This record gives sequence, structure tokens and C-alpha cells, in this order.
Amino acid sequence: MNVEERSKQVCENWPEAVTPYMQSAALIQRLSSLLQETTKRLLKFHDLTYMEFDALAALRSQKPGATMTPTELYDALLISSGGLTKVLKSLKSKGFITRSYSQKDARQKLVLLTDKGRAKLSEIMPQIAANAETLLQNGFESPEACTAFADDLKRIIQTAEREINQQGR
Repeated sequence: MNVEERSKQVCENWPEAVTPYMQSAALIQRLSSLLQETTKRLLKFHDLTYMEFDALAALRSQKPGATMTPTELYDALLISSGGLTKVLKSLKSKGFITRSYSQKDARQKLVLLTDKGRAKLSEIMPQIAANAETLLQNGFESPEACTAFADDLKRIIQTAEREINQQGR
């Protein structure tokens, strides 16, 4: 069922659920799902899962040579600790990360992106960017409109994150 059919179905059968905010949230979730689906297909050719890619990307966002603790990765990825252990074992076996004990806390094993992991991301990212561009470019009148949309989304996400953080206190 495409987005137009789904929207029509909800409007006809559950009109009280149709608000501008719910429609926007549903559309954002659908776009996210489409982007993830196409990214997962691409990653399959590189023998990576989406979570493995996400972990590599989190490590790549750090300064070269910087390590992350499993807790920092856990927080960045929103994954269970058991799931993270499985991801890290797989990435280590592929040579994309190394693990070493922290000099500050011997109980902690730090995670470092290897040159091979960095090279793999350098190979994959242009393909993922091209994929996102292909999916999104026809939906915007111009690159500037896409940038404005991204700015709006960023502001919405920042507001939502503040709200959720305040609720958690």
C-alpha cells in the first residue's frame, strides 16, 4: 500500500487520528523506513547489517584515532547491550574495529575504527548519499528547499529531544 492509499484509508476509517501532527509523524516514519530499506539493500552487497553500518558511522564521526566506550556506542545507536556485543564481535571479525582495554578502567574495552573500517565507510558513503539523493531530489523544487526542510527537521528533532529529556527527569 502506498502512502496515498494509506492516508486515504486512515482518513476514511479513523478520521479522529488525522491531525497535521500525526500526518507529519507518519510521513516522516514512512520516509525513514524507505531510506533504511534501500540502505539495507545496498549494505547487503558489502556484507554489513544496518546496525554494523550505524556503529561504524558513529565511530567515524569521532576524531581520527579516538575511541568510544561500548556505553557511548550503546547510547549513540539505541541498541541493547546484547545486540551491541553481537555487532562489535562481527565488526572485529571483519577487521573494521579493534578492541583494547582502557588504561583508566581495566574493566572497559574501548572500540577503535581501523583503517580498513574507515576505507569501507569511504567506499559505502558515496553510494548511500547517492541513494538518498535519488529518493529525495524529485520531492524538492531546489537544493535550497531541501536544505530548508533539513533545517526544519533539525529544529523539530531538537525540540522533541528537549521535551523527552524533560519528561525523563
